[in-house]
Amino acid sequence: MHRPEVEAALDDPKVKLKLQIVAHELVRGWRLRDDEAYRWVLSAIGEPKVLDQIAFAHRAEAWPLIHVIVHRRALDLLKRYAWPARHCSIDDATATDGSDEPGDLIGHHDPHHQLATKRLIAGVHAALGCFGSQGKIRLRQSQLLRRHIIDQVSQAQLSVELACKQAALRVRLHKAKHAFKSHLVDCPHPAISEI
Repeated sequence: MHRPEVEAALDDPKVKLKLQIVAHELVRGWRLRDDEAYRWVLSAIGEPKVLDQIAFAHRAEAWPLIHVIVHRRALDLLKRYAWPARHCSIDDATATDGSDEPGDLIGHHDPHHQLATKRLIAGVHAALGCFGSQGKIRLRQSQLLRRHIIDQVSQAQLSVELACKQAALRVRLHKAKHAFKSHLVDCPHPAISEI
């Protein structure tokens, strides 16, 4: 389509009215200010292909088609880059603060992913607590697993703390993991059943 035809279509008061109507719909549905919504609409129709479609519909005086084109393009753009009106961010208390604590997944800033990770870690803590409540040996094994897996203490450091050789520590870890897996079969924990 030629540039003058596109400019003539965008200068037409009826097309401008359609753009404003779509912007007003976005204000109501997406909690945007009027000027923000109008900018989203202009960004949505900024591609040459879309401008050609609008100019073609303008030439045919298909006003409802112009509305549909602009509306769909704006919604596509907003769905890709904006939060919906009913969006509720997870508060900062449940999000990781970048402190690189054990269990934090560095680089994941999606609040839903962070919440799922925190729930999983809480489920593992609960399962280890249940496992450790079954006697002295299970308590020691749960403490060993907590230090190695959750606190991410290396085998070398654990062998120094426990005053044993690394080979002996590997045997202890293997037995503790095997006993914990058996415990999860006997006493399922829904928070970690998907792992």
